[in-house]
Amino acid sequence: MRPPAMNSATGKRLLALVRDGDYAHPGEEEAIQLLLAGVRPDGSRRVLDAGCGCGGTAAWVQGHGYGAVTGIDVDAGTVRLAGERRPEVELVTGDLQRAADVLRGPFALIYS
Repeated sequence: MRPPAMNSATGKRLLALVRDGDYAHPGEEEAIQLLLAGVRPDGSRRVLDAGCGCGGTAAWVQGHGYGAVTGIDVDAGTVRLAGERRPEVELVTGDLQRAADVLRGPFALIYS
């Protein structure tokens, strides 16, 4: 039996479990805090998480009051997993190159 690819929904979930957190990447919360340094929370802001993966970053950003986050990811399995774990975040399956087909803008803040 072959192990799951680490960029698959199962692989990302395993990475998050091994790291005892909600992220597939190491140092994610520190990176989020660095990204948002100098950005004031604004619950009315619309935010786009481009390549949302398992939704951990989107949930953190929304949960800390930076705005209402919409996450988009090309991998349907990952979006499905993120939706199960993060029902409070709007998640969409789609290719960023065709984002206008599946998202309604505008967004005041976009990150990847």
